[in-house]
Amino acid sequence: MTESAIDRLCSETGISRDVVEGLGELDDTQLEVLRKIYANARDKREKDLLAATDAGLEVVPRLLRPAVKKVLFS
Repeated sequence: MTESAIDRLCSETGISRDVVEGLGELDDTQLEVLRKIYANARDKREKDLLAATDAGLEVVPRLLRPAVKKVLFS
């Protein structure tokens, strides 16, 4: 059985089905567009966060950066 567009959106975003249904009558195409927009925003946020982290670590000597990242993010 294939997953419906609303189920894919809910599973990928973590938003409950009730909240998505509260948006009104959306067809599968519109729900898929929302899912793609969410995925693109999530990916961009991750890239921006990595870039900001790397920029913030420029004050740390290059050889120590991997160790500092490990301490900060584990």
